[in-house]
Amino acid sequence: MDNKNQPAFPNVTWDQLHDGTTVTTVGDTGLSKQEWFVGMALMGVASKNNPLISPHERAIEALQLADAALAILDQKQTEL
Repeated sequence: MDNKNQPAFPNVTWDQLHDGTTVTTVGDTGLSKQEWFVGMALMGVASKNNPLISPHERAIEALQLADAALAILDQKQTEL
């Protein structure tokens, strides 16, 4: 799974089985990282007081900013 489709706030649970084995479960419900980043970027884009920019253009800019940030994060993860 690529980074942008991973959950932004995964639900992680740890269960200890009778034999002492630990099992980790990660839930992937809710917003993806891309959706979360777009929402955060959209707040900044929407705060620009420019009546010439349509809501559609603002949404596109927010998506581009989010995807750029996710690409940088992906690059940093591969460098580690």
